[in-house]
Amino acid sequence: MEKINPKGQLSGSIGRFVFVNIGDITVVRTEPHQTNSSYRKISELFWKYQPPG
Repeated sequence: MEKINPKGQLSGSIGRFVFVNIGDITVVRTEPHQTNSSYRKISELFWKYQPPG
């Protein structure tokens, strides 16, 4: 959700775009996304994890 701060700058996100304020400048970034290989690595770590007990 995007917001307008008291200085009139946009901050927050719209879709995959993220608005970040750095000083008096508003910067637009894209959200990071997972690739299939990073998703596989995370899922492998999750399934290898054995809770203590």
